[in-house]
Amino acid sequence: MSAEPLPTLPARRQVVARPPAGVAVVATLRRHLGLTITLVMLAVFFGWPLVDIALRSVTTTGMPTFDPSKFTWQNYQVVFTSSGLRKVMLNTVIVAGASALVVLVLAFPAAYLISRVSKRTAALLYALFFIPFFISILIRLFAFTQILSTNGPINQAFGAIGLGPYHLLFNRFATTLGMVSYLLPYAVLVMYAGMASVDPSLTTAAKVSGASNWQAFRRVYLPQVRSSVIGAVLLTFVMGLGFFLTPAILGGVDSTTVSSYISAQVQNFQWGVASAVGIVLLVATVVLFVAAIRISGLTTLVAGFGTGKGTSRQERLRFSPLSVGLWIVTVIGLIVLIVPALFVFPIAVQQSNFIVWPPSGFSFHWYAQALEDPQWSSAIFKSFRVGLVSMALAVVLGFLAARALLKMRRQSARSAFSALVYAPMVVPIILLAVGSYGPMQRTGLLGTDFGLAASQAMLALPFTATTFLASLGGLDRRVEQASWTLGASAAITTRRVIVPLILPSVIGAALLGFVNSWDEPVIALFQSQGSDSTLPVLIFSFVKSGPEPTIAAVGSVLIVLVVLAYIGPALLRRRGKRPNRPAGLRGAQ
Repeated sequence: MSAEPLPTLPARRQVVARPPAGVAVVATLRRHLGLTITLVMLAVFFGWPLVDIALRSVTTTGMPTFDPSKFTWQNYQVVFTSSGLRKVMLNTVIVAGASALVVLVLAFPAAYLISRVSKRTAALLYALFFIPFFISILIRLFAFTQILSTNGPINQAFGAIGLGPYHLLFNRFATTLGMVSYLLPYAVLVMYAGMASVDPSLTTAAKVSGASNWQAFRRVYLPQVRSSVIGAVLLTFVMGLGFFLTPAILGGVDSTTVSSYISAQVQNFQWGVASAVGIVLLVATVVLFVAAIRISGLTTLVAGFGTGKGTSRQERLRFSPLSVGLWIVTVIGLIVLIVPALFVFPIAVQQSNFIVWPPSGFSFHWYAQALEDPQWSSAIFKSFRVGLVSMALAVVLGFLAARALLKMRRQSARSAFSALVYAPMVVPIILLAVGSYGPMQRTGLLGTDFGLAASQAMLALPFTATTFLASLGGLDRRVEQASWTLGASAAITTRRVIVPLILPSVIGAALLGFVNSWDEPVIALFQSQGSDSTLPVLIFSFVKSGPEPTIAAVGSVLIVLVVLAYIGPALLRRRGKRPNRPAGLRGAQ
């Protein structure tokens, strides 16, 4: 008799216990720790100030509230019906437009010349354009107040030929000149990025086909660089709309801009109208900035020198009336950038207690006073402390943001997060400064080093994130995966594997973070408590109340440090190319 098969029991349904909702959320946050930290910091130190401004703009008292019953459009009605405000807005548009036009006239020939000369000459011109850019804007504005004054060198030169004196200071001319000196390097960078990628064989083919030089330039070359040129003009115009320091120092009563108006209203406790004007400025800035990005592309803002297929390597610029004109315009642009920086050196060593031109005598007294005066030494020490904290925050957040962007697979998520990371570039600095006052006061961070450093780190985040994106994007992922396979944790892999591979980017991002904080006076001005101010705030107060040679002494030291910081890595790279250096060390430079 055959054995009967044993009856099979029905398979038991395997029940997998799901973790509680809170545990799942925590686990998700841990997997996306870098993204979470970046979003939290952006929400607290960037989003909250803007929300505070928006809420103040819809209340009659100017106090932020979430109660819809207290919302009103009265402040916006004042913005669009006040004749005085219309004059301020019109003046802002005129000054920004004039600055963008002058920048276009100076930047296009300079960028074209850099893209057509030899590589060594191009590197020299590039350095001359961008070293002044890293010099404190306050030091340059201080120099302009002396250069354009009634007794300054320009009016003295006019007086020597029987002309003048002319009123060159505290008007639209001075404001426009100061804005041009700041915006010119931006435009040169954006235009050069487009010109460096132009294939010269196209214009050569046009000339071979019978086109004249002008026809080849207008019909072949210009259409290829049109987007970068238009993008540069829009970018400089948008940045000009939000200028605060330059109009405040070089402008007059009849040349008040929107940012200056907002600051004055806040000082008079008119928060509602000031916030409404700020929101209108923000909307206009965002719209124009998006247009500039769509035309030129954001990557042109951070394009590196020497990238792309540059025309300078294949089709050199020959001597001609055109080349002479290009050199003349380029030299004029360099004079606008470099002369204010050089002007502070002779003032810093004069003996007189008042700034005179030409300087009288020779003395290092003002350098000693900057070190011995408690007011100056305290400001320098505070700026150094805040700069280190802001540098650390900017480097960490930039690294985490870049890592998060590279890990995102969905294009929509990547675009949304990129917009948040680069948003601090768009928002006018006066809005962040005014908006951060309330949140910092409520959290107890007002007047603290960390509160100021965190707010300033938001301004540096777009640049540090871009720096890390360029290096991490080219990193071989297999190196990181091999470290994980050998049992290293994510933290150890980052510290011992990734960071050493991208060390130049880490150093560059650190310098960007520190310099951004060291030279940032607007947010620091609104968060300063009493005499505990940073160096830029102290310089700003002296420039407004009464310039003195101590400013020139401090400024000359800062300029020397900037020049050394710029040429130091270049000298190290040049030294690393010596034949007796090991190949591995040369590659690590």
